[in-house]
Amino acid sequence: MNLRIEAITPHFIPPPPTHLESISYEPDESEVWRNSTRAAKVKNRGQWWTSTKRTTLQQWFLTFIIGFLQACLAYSCNVLSRKMSNWKFDVVYEALQSEQEGESSFGSAYFLFLCFQLAFVLMACFMVYLEPISAGSGIPEVKCYLNGVDLPNLLKLKTLLCKVVGVAFSVAGGLPVGKEGPMVHSGAVIASLVSQGTPSVCGVNTEFTMVDELRTKAEQVR
Repeated sequence: MNLRIEAITPHFIPPPPTHLESISYEPDESEVWRNSTRAAKVKNRGQWWTSTKRTTLQQWFLTFIIGFLQACLAYSCNVLSRKMSNWKFDVVYEALQSEQEGESSFGSAYFLFLCFQLAFVLMACFMVYLEPISAGSGIPEVKCYLNGVDLPNLLKLKTLLCKVVGVAFSVAGGLPVGKEGPMVHSGAVIASLVSQGTPSVCGVNTEFTMVDELRTKAEQVR
């Protein structure tokens, strides 16, 4: 019996997205790069404090700064979500006591609780509206970036703010989400901002905070 296998082709194949760019992590091993590396080795020969040790010390210092800032951010997010949750439950508890004492109508506490939940969730949705890439845990997006896909606004300060505020309101609003996944994305944003830096912040020159040896794509994903 002869079997014929036919290829099934879709009727419409969407074109690849044009707004996404790929990132090359390969070093530029040109003749200029070879001469520069050779000159650095000759300069560091016989010296105790070399440029390689300086770069290593900078990497360890930046790692400490990134970990410290991420810990502060995670603590602030936990405190914010806990404060809002405690405030919500305190107000609803007072409304329940008023119902039991007959000072308010039946169901007012439930309606108040529903308003709190709806307001918190709407605030989290508004953060996603301001920056759509801040939705979700962010881990798949970070993996895409590490694989070479340059997603727009993935490592921006605006994304970090929307992420943290959105997570805090989502947890306070009772959504079945957690802070573990988003903390990975926020940590990646902090690492990118600290290691790469920006030329100016609100008109203030911040070029002195940049580390030239670490301002490469290959160093950014380490």
